[in-house]
Amino acid sequence: MMLRFKKLPIQSNLRFAIIAILVVITCIFAGSSYMAFQEPESVEKSYSICSYSHSGSLSYTVYLKNNSLYDKKVLYPGEGVIFERITDHINATFSYRFMCEKKLSVQGYYTLVEKICSDLWEKEFVIIPKTSFESDGFEIKFPINYTHFKEFVKKINEETGVLARNPKLIIICKISVFAVGKGITINDFFNPSWNVTINGGIIEISGDLFQSKEGSVKGKKLIHRPEVVGSRNSFLASTFLSLATLLGFYFFTKESGIKWDKEVKQIRKKYGEWIVEVEKVPKRREVINLKSIDDLVKVSDEIGKPILYKPAASLNEDHVFCVIDSNTRYQFLVRSKPVRK
Repeated sequence: MMLRFKKLPIQSNLRFAIIAILVVITCIFAGSSYMAFQEPESVEKSYSICSYSHSGSLSYTVYLKNNSLYDKKVLYPGEGVIFERITDHINATFSYRFMCEKKLSVQGYYTLVEKICSDLWEKEFVIIPKTSFESDGFEIKFPINYTHFKEFVKKINEETGVLARNPKLIIICKISVFAVGKGITINDFFNPSWNVTINGGIIEISGDLFQSKEGSVKGKKLIHRPEVVGSRNSFLASTFLSLATLLGFYFFTKESGIKWDKEVKQIRKKYGEWIVEVEKVPKRREVINLKSIDDLVKVSDEIGKPILYKPAASLNEDHVFCVIDSNTRYQFLVRSKPVRK
């Protein structure tokens, strides 16, 4: 035995509007569910295991020839202008230190080079070849050979026939560090540098005498995101609920109202140019009922008057098509044959 249920009648426009709203709500929840499922349940997050730093410090001593300007034999950084003519030689000391907040085994190697360059060319020379170290620092001493710098620039100018512009000597300490500890591995580089120029008989050593570089060892951990799971469940439940509401409303409701017989539609479609719809039909002393709409159209053509049409307002009324001529009303009635939706 089939189970039958009675559908709830609802006005057509209201029913359509409610269905449209439920469709939009369902689509919104479905889209939100899709976006929620695109979000990962867990993500990798970086964090700092430890921090470390490189530091390099350059100091130099300028040894002077006998002169009338300075009452001393040497100059240290910041103590005066370095005049080439009264300078005998310059010695430098470079100190390096590796520092880390964790206890590590440190080793590495360094190379000290000088690069002579201009706006057109450059040439690199090794001052101290590749040397290894097995501690968190080292110290090296070397001369700042500005005489070789001048002679090389002069030689290149003569060989090329082109005067080098803005020549300079760049001193670079190339340091590679490898440090290992519990769960920590550091492989890093540090290349501090300083410029030496000679202009108008004045030697200038530029660049920060103390240079440093910081770094950190990063680790990764998986972070679970319970809010994503909760969001997925919430949107998914809302989607199914709104879909169930939509389907239930669609299948358990129906449009209320009356669907009139097709005869009225056919008349209006065929004679729409002659018909004028009115709310009320004028009363006349004499009323003549015609047998067909065609007879009414003939009367309309004969007297040159439009066909007035008053729709039935309820099941107990008829559709009235009529033509008014003075005190006479010619009419054709269409009996209501309602079919409930």
